[in-house]
Amino acid sequence: MISLLFSCAGPLADQESLELVAMLDNGTVLETRYTMGNTGLVRGQGSFVFNHWLPGQTPLSHGYKATPSETQITASEARIGFNTLSVAERSLRVQAEEFQARAVLSEGRKPEGLSMEDPGSGLMTRLVWAGAQLSGWCSMERRSTPLLGQATILHRKQRLTES
Repeated sequence: MISLLFSCAGPLADQESLELVAMLDNGTVLETRYTMGNTGLVRGQGSFVFNHWLPGQTPLSHGYKATPSETQITASEARIGFNTLSVAERSLRVQAEEFQARAVLSEGRKPEGLSMEDPGSGLMTRLVWAGAQLSGWCSMERRSTPLLGQATILHRKQRLTES
């Protein structure tokens, strides 16, 4: 097993993600992260996390792991299973048997070429959409809440350099 881990080309932590972070009008925070591994054993595999942070309560959370055939991430769209975030379609969709969320994005700025890169750490972050109006809802079991506020979408790539 150990020889299998060491036989993988490149470091195991290379990854790409598309993330949405929103400050909602009711004072809560919404965070979604679509991540795809780019090397070794996790090449092409996806991970999706949705968190709606509520003050003084347990957050509404949902996660999903996906095979390479269920995973796609680009600078403006992510799909992990049935969970999608699309800049072109201006939409966020999360679907599972026990959890649902839908939202649309409008207005805001789509800055051209605004990014940061740290060659030492191999991290590149690009601002995809800033100040977008987010409107929708999410529900889990018997809890349901509207999603209204300001959202930002970030595209990140991490390429760990070997020493």
